[in-house]
Amino acid sequence: MNSQNTPRSDLNGVNILIVDDSDELREILEFILKSKGANVDSARDGIEAINKAQASKYDIILMDMRMPGLDGNDTAIKIRTKSEDIKIIALTGDVDGEKFLRKESPFNAYIAKPIDPANLSVSIRKTIGS
Repeated sequence: MNSQNTPRSDLNGVNILIVDDSDELREILEFILKSKGANVDSARDGIEAINKAQASKYDIILMDMRMPGLDGNDTAIKIRTKSEDIKIIALTGDVDGEKFLRKESPFNAYIAKPIDPANLSVSIRKTIGS
C-alpha cells in the first residue's frame, strides 16, 4: 500500500489518556484511537490517572464517571488542580450529559455511553480545538 492509499489518521500525534475501570472498554478505545494515529495510555482508576497526568503530558483525557474509589468527577478536579489547561471529556451513561458542560464542571465535554466510534475522534478534535 502506498502513502496515497493510506487511510487518514485524524488523531495523528494526539496524546490521550483513557481512564476507565473496565478493561474491555479501555482495550476497545485504545484500539480505535491507535488506529486513528493517537498515542494512547490508560489508567484503571482515579489514583492511577492522577499519577499519570502528573508524570506525562496529555492533550486530552477521556474519563469514566463511575469508578471505584475516586469517581471521575473527583479525579478530574484533582487533575485540574495541577493542570488547569488539560482537556477532559466525561464518558458517561448519564441521561443528563449536559450537566458536564456547566461552568462549575471540571469537564470540557462529554461523550455518552455506549460510545459511537464514528463520533469519537470528532468529539476529541472539537474539544482540543483542532
